[in-house]
Amino acid sequence: MNENDKIKLKEPLSYIDQVKRLKDEHRIIINDEKNALRILKQVNYYKLMGYALEFVDPNDKEKYIDCSIEKLYDLYIFDSKFKNMLLRFIGYIEVEFKTKIANYLSNTYGSECLMEKCFFNDYKIEGDISAYESLIDGFNKEVERRNDNPIIQHHIEKYSGHFPLWVSIEFFTFGDAITLFRLMFENDKKECFGKIKDKLYGWLLNLREIRNKCAHNNRLYNVVLKQQVSLFRNDKYNIDSIDKRKMLASLIAVKRMLNNDDRWKELLEELRQLIDEYKDDVSYESLGFTNDWIKILNS
Repeated sequence: MNENDKIKLKEPLSYIDQVKRLKDEHRIIINDEKNALRILKQVNYYKLMGYALEFVDPNDKEKYIDCSIEKLYDLYIFDSKFKNMLLRFIGYIEVEFKTKIANYLSNTYGSECLMEKCFFNDYKIEGDISAYESLIDGFNKEVERRNDNPIIQHHIEKYSGHFPLWVSIEFFTFGDAITLFRLMFENDKKECFGKIKDKLYGWLLNLREIRNKCAHNNRLYNVVLKQQVSLFRNDKYNIDSIDKRKMLASLIAVKRMLNNDDRWKELLEELRQLIDEYKDDVSYESLGFTNDWIKILNS
């Protein structure tokens, strides 16, 4: 590519020019220019406009209908609070998930079962690479990278670098733990997780995607997730009416993974309060919620 063929990117804009573009080119309502400047200094223009997608004029994709910058900011704040809430409860699920796997496998096959390939149903990734060997290689590299960690030092000094599974798994990422679950034999999955075992892998991938968006401050509101959630049939609501790549389906899975216990009740009450606080801004459709979402999540 020569100099003349280079793609010309848009020129950067000052905060004042950003306000002018929002108002003049995109028809975003600016009620108070000083407040608009304050918002744009806090939230990247590009990130903020992600919350405007539901207001796009169908006749002109560059313009928006009945949309103020304050509305976009409120949706951004709602999304931030929503993600912070979800991150906490997904953390509970991750810890419990790792705990169950470590307890079951170590009691069934021994403390150092992780290092015995025969206890796992290996599969190939990226052509001809062993998923099991890739997992173990990643764990060994993590031990080497964190060799100043007191727990790792203790096991190197006292146990010559051997780790029981309940210690090893604490150095696994969520993705590593999901891989370990996939490597388990079907009977072990059933013994460990019961009847949800056939849907659990997809649920976990969905939650990992959500968790990553939360952790990296990506937009979650009005996003279609890549990983769809497979739901059990339920005589209390029609699962066919639920978008399997939006948040209502994910929350139904979260309910099952939290065993409908006090943690779930806490999450549901926080969610109800949050949506009530932003009821003038939040669109159920953008969240993938039905009008009877509370009834569904309570059933």
